Amino acid sequence: MFYLEKIDEITGAGPYLKYGRVGKPITAAIDLSPKPNESHETWNGTHVIKEHGSRRKFKVITEEVSLSLKAETTEERESWITALVKET
Repeated sequence: MFYLEKIDEITGAGPYLKYGRVGKPITAAIDLSPKPNESHETWNGTHVIKEHGSRRKFKVITEEVSLSLKAETTEERESWITALVKET
């Protein structure tokens, strides 16, 4: 189970991708906000990639972590990718 917590309008923190097992509390969160790259004068982004050969799987890649996720349907995967690209 995973969900996207949008940017907090007051603090400017986020967005966060939170995830955990179905029926259990959320176990982890990935900060998807752009961060300055220490070795360059650029900002690190979040990459969202469709997994080749699958209609439901996709990956979310940040500097800290690479997370493989599986949506219930192809349409759900597309809506997640759209939301993640829009938020980050």
